[in-house]
Amino acid sequence: MQMRIFLVLAFVVAFLAIIFALQNASAVTVTIGIWRITASLALILLLTLGLG
Repeated sequence: MQMRIFLVLAFVVAFLAIIFALQNASAVTVTIGIWRITASLALILLLTLGLG
């Protein structure tokens, strides 16, 4: 029973992540010192969340 609840929660989180990525698909440029990175806003937000 716990495995089924975990699986349902995993699907919900994956679905929310897909919606988040689709809504924040515009390209942004981030400049850090001499580096310039252009990527989707969703990817930049997820990377900063992961690094934090």
